[in-house]
Amino acid sequence: MVISFGAGRVLARWTETETRPYAKPRAHFAMTALYMLLATPTACTAQTPAQGGKAAADLHFGEAISIAGNAALVGSPYGADGQSAGLAYVFNRTSDGWNQTATLLALGGKGGNRFGSALAVADGIALVGASGTDGVAPLSGSAFVFERGPTVWRQVTALVNPDARERHLFGYSVALDANTAVVGAPGVNMKLWSDTSKTIPAWSGAVYIWSKDESGWRYQGRITPDSLDSTSNSSTQPGPYHLFESFGRAVALHNDILVVSAHNETTAPGKVYVFRRRNNSWKQEVELQQQRESFGIAVAAAARTIAIASSGLVFVYTDTGGSWKLDAMIEPRVAGEVSGFQYGGPLSLDGNRMVVGAIRYRKRKGAVHLFERVGSNWNQVATITGDDTSSDSLSGNRVGDLFGGSVSIQGDTILAGASYHDSEGPNFGAAYVFERERSRWIQKYKLVAPPPTQPRGNIKAQ
Repeated sequence: MVISFGAGRVLARWTETETRPYAKPRAHFAMTALYMLLATPTACTAQTPAQGGKAAADLHFGEAISIAGNAALVGSPYGADGQSAGLAYVFNRTSDGWNQTATLLALGGKGGNRFGSALAVADGIALVGASGTDGVAPLSGSAFVFERGPTVWRQVTALVNPDARERHLFGYSVALDANTAVVGAPGVNMKLWSDTSKTIPAWSGAVYIWSKDESGWRYQGRITPDSLDSTSNSSTQPGPYHLFESFGRAVALHNDILVVSAHNETTAPGKVYVFRRRNNSWKQEVELQQQRESFGIAVAAAARTIAIASSGLVFVYTDTGGSWKLDAMIEPRVAGEVSGFQYGGPLSLDGNRMVVGAIRYRKRKGAVHLFERVGSNWNQVATITGDDTSSDSLSGNRVGDLFGGSVSIQGDTILAGASYHDSEGPNFGAAYVFERERSRWIQKYKLVAPPPTQPRGNIKAQ
């Protein structure tokens, strides 16, 4: 484990763009029928623990993570055998540490669904994205809501894009706060335009909102940059706005603030939109842009603060009475080394603390940079790595562990994923728990997916 300390810098540097794996939209002809399924309850329940054959390689456990209170959710988008629909594991913190207590899955799934590639947990609710599902059309996508009961987690509904068509990738991003669920669909084709020879999809993207009341989860509406009011009317397609923008690539939600990035692999820089909820209606408040490659590759939100990742820099904005002011441009760094953040990375905010994942650190061993706000300044206070994470290897062309490929912080706890970690098998994956002790952040636990015939989920750090 490496823990180093130093001050963050405010710099500008231009670098070429590279992003995390992404199912790039492709041209296609629109479906002739529009299927609608908003929220269908199911009888599927979580299993504790997972059962079946021996665990295999390429689970990529830790590709997505989320922590809230004493619960952590860790995604394994390729499932217990590395080839199935995907799983999400629930861990709970007790006096004995972190223990795996449930395995969430969607019945009827199949390989390539990528269940668990995007997820969020809050107050006994888990939201799991599966952008590769074919429920309405190939890769139309879906998302699943689980709720914790007295003894088990139960799937209470499956959310499906009401505009669903092929390759919409609904569930590519998700966010959850209290009784509001947000699902991004960056492949949504809201408008087709034609030339003399072919029809080309716009791939503009959209975000969809559900809210929970006494009767369950209800669809609230669709949000795009041009449809400022959330409306439940999905029969009328909005007009064209930004072709190939991939609006909904990343989402963040905090109370009544929704942050949505529009970033893809062909257009640089990206854009970020901020919406505010008033009287149950979402209004676009600002469109943010910076002349920086990969702007919007990741977003995070906290009280009156949003953070936006780009190539080498994190842009921090604060709410000043309804307008958003650029507060800081932060460059993660390590003394004498490249930070590993040159292509951007995941973010997580909690109060005056922010963690920034940097998978390129030390030949893709990966790291997490921690910042704390003191007054109006953001100071880098630590750079954290896992005890047993590895860099690229020339033998066998093995990719590094990509520690920091997913991050989540709450209070004095940091959770970091390393989805290419090999200790349990090639690309099996792991997640690491760090806790603050005085001024230091110490690795306390390493979480791994429990082999189906040998349930476990809590490995104490040595």
